[in-house]
Amino acid sequence: MSTDPTIIRHWLGGLGTLTAGTMSNDEARAKAGAYASLMEDWPEWVFCKASLEHVARECKFFPAYSEVATHLGQWMRENRSPQKAIEADKPRNWNETDEVWYQYWFRRKSQNFGPVPNLSQPPGGLSWRDHVASLVREQSGKAWSRIVAEGHHMGAA
Repeated sequence: MSTDPTIIRHWLGGLGTLTAGTMSNDEARAKAGAYASLMEDWPEWVFCKASLEHVARECKFFPAYSEVATHLGQWMRENRSPQKAIEADKPRNWNETDEVWYQYWFRRKSQNFGPVPNLSQPPGGLSWRDHVASLVREQSGKAWSRIVAEGHHMGAA
C-alpha cells in the first residue's frame, strides 16, 4: 500500500521550511513534488514530526533526494515501531477519545467522505465532508486542531 502523496508533500513542505535557505519557493516545491513521487512506497508512519526534526537537524540546506532517503532511512531503522512515531507526534493531554476522532477523520477521508449506511443525506444540508468535520470539531477540539495544524482539513476529498 502506498502512502498518500499529500502526506508526503506536507512533510517535505515542513522540511523545506526548515532548510530551504535561499532556495526559491518554486524550486523547493518542484523538488518536493519530485521527491514525493519517489517516496510513496515508504510507510506512512515515518512521515511524522519526530522524523522531520531528525532529517532537518542533519541538513543545513534543502537536501538532495539521496540525503533525505539516507537520513529518513536512518531514523526509520532507529524507530522501527510505528507506535513510537505515533506517540512522539501526539499533542499534550491527548486521550483515547481524541485519538478515536482523529482516526475517524482519516477513515472517512480514505472513503472520500462518502455516504454512510442508513443515511441518504448528511444532516443540516452539509456535504458529507463538512458533516464529518463538524462531528470531529464538536467531539474533540484537540483532534480537529491537530488535523488543521497538519493541513489535512484542506482540499476536497
